[in-house]
Amino acid sequence: MKTTVEIDDKRLMHVMRLANLKTRKAALEFALIETEKILSMRNLASKSFYAETKTAIDPKYDLAKLRREEI
Repeated sequence: MKTTVEIDDKRLMHVMRLANLKTRKAALEFALIETEKILSMRNLASKSFYAETKTAIDPKYDLAKLRREEI
């Protein structure tokens, strides 16, 4: 899709040098992908990793029992 936007040329060239990108299009695609990654990570980090019981391990999980059954 073609779009016309005003972009800070110095910043764009700086990103192109840092990421070793050859074209402006590649730099813009790179910026969009990296921004998407960062925002996805932020979104994931804002969520709780624990179940409603606030425990990471099922209380019925019995490691000793599992080990005995292996033998």
